[in-house]
Amino acid sequence: MRIRLNASLFVAIERYSRALSSHLMPTMFKTTKALHPLLEHILQLKRPSLRGSTTDAVQQLLLQYLGFADRDANGNFIYRQGEGSKTLFMCHYDTVETRTGKNRLSYDRQNMIVRVAGGGILGADCGAGMYLLIRMLQAGVPGTYVFFNDEEAGRIGSTEYRILEGAPTGCVRAIAFDRKGYTDVVTHQLMQAGCSLNFADALSTALNVHIPGVTQYAPTDKGSFTDSYSFFDCIHECTNISVGYFNEHQQSEYLDYGFLQRLLAGLLQLDFEALPTTRLLPRRLARFTLD
Repeated sequence: MRIRLNASLFVAIERYSRALSSHLMPTMFKTTKALHPLLEHILQLKRPSLRGSTTDAVQQLLLQYLGFADRDANGNFIYRQGEGSKTLFMCHYDTVETRTGKNRLSYDRQNMIVRVAGGGILGADCGAGMYLLIRMLQAGVPGTYVFFNDEEAGRIGSTEYRILEGAPTGCVRAIAFDRKGYTDVVTHQLMQAGCSLNFADALSTALNVHIPGVTQYAPTDKGSFTDSYSFFDCIHECTNISVGYFNEHQQSEYLDYGFLQRLLAGLLQLDFEALPTTRLLPRRLARFTLD
C-alpha cells in the first residue's frame, strides 16, 4: 500500500542560498513554541525493545497520524511515497527503556528543551527520527520510509529486513535520523566507510543552506552504528545525521525541540535526489544493487 503524493517542493540549492531569512520560512514553522502533539505523543510513550506491546503501540500511533501501517513479520513499518525516488529514510522506534507505560514530560518552553520530569529515558533516541519521518510523509516528500524495530537490541529489525528484502528497489542512498548533537553527517560506522565524502559534503552543504538560522553540519567519521549500517553492502551512500538530542540512554536525556523544528523545515526544502552517488559497493556484493 502506498500513500499518495500530496505535495512536493524540490528546488536546486542555488535557488535557496538566500532563503534563510524568516520571511521565506514555511508558515508552519513560524508558529508558537508549543510542543507538537505528535512529538508529545511519541515521547510520552515508553518503547522498550523486544516487546510486542511496543510494536503494537507504535502501530496504533502510525495509524492515527498516517492512516495505515504496513507491518512486516519483524515488526518494521514500511511506507513508499511518490514515484522515482532513490532515497531510503529510516529511524528506529524502540528505546533502551525497560518498562512500558507513559513518560511525564517536562518542557522548557522558553528554551524549547524537553526531558522527562524528574529524570528518565526520554526516547528522543530515536523518537526525534520518528517525528521527522512522519512529518515528511505527511508533507509528501517522496521516498521509501522504514521505522525499524529493535535497533537498541542490536539492529535486529534492519538486519532481518536486509537479509529477507535486500535494498529497497532502486535506492542508492540511505539516511538515518538517529544521531545526537547538532552537526554530524556520519561517513563511517564501526570504523567502516558507509558513504563517500562527496555525498557527505553535499548533504552537509544542503542542510546548512536550507535549515533556517545558522547550522554547522559537517562530515564525521566518528559514527558508532545505527540501522543504515545494515545496508552498507547493498546501498551506495549510507549515513546518519544529528537530530538534536543529547545524553541518550541516560536519565538526563533531553531534546532540543527548537533545533528539531528547524531541521524539519530544512528537510522539506532539500532535493535528496540531487545528492551525488559515488561510493562503490564491495564487488562481491554488487549483485544486490537494483538500478
